[in-house]
Amino acid sequence: PDIALRHGDTVTSDDWQIEALHTPGHAPDHLCFALAKQKTVFSGDHVMAWNTTVVAPPEGRMTDYIRSLEILLPRRDRLYLPGHGGRLETPQRTVKAYLVHRKWREQAIMEAIRSGHQTIPAIVARIYSGLDEKLLKAAALSVLAHVESLFERGLVTCEGPLTMDRRLSAV
Repeated sequence: PDIALRHGDTVTSDDWQIEALHTPGHAPDHLCFALAKQKTVFSGDHVMAWNTTVVAPPEGRMTDYIRSLEILLPRRDRLYLPGHGGRLETPQRTVKAYLVHRKWREQAIMEAIRSGHQTIPAIVARIYSGLDEKLLKAAALSVLAHVESLFERGLVTCEGPLTMDRRLSAV
């Protein structure tokens, strides 16, 4: 790019002004773009119409993703135009639903760890039972992202560096 944009930076033309919203999580450098007068956000991969975004370490970080959703929550935009899927005409409702979904997933992971499922593959088998085998790797990366967030917040521990097969325990 010719111009590096940071959160809150704007680009202006005679007919429009677009604001950069730094929304890491899916990727560390992810940006959404808001057209203020139109109350429209180009949400890219951050908020999509058909599903929550993939948060896959090492590039993706669940803590950042949730924080980035929380940045969008108080905004009063009327329309999101995602990079995938159709337009979102109830964007705050979708953002709230994604936050609830991630909270539920985190709780399911904690319950799995407490009940003896102490590795990422074991947790995936527990909470994604029946999932198409082609999607298991993505599910494992999503669980890893959640576990990293739980680890950062002191809610989960493991001996040594966090890996897919490292034994986890709830604090």
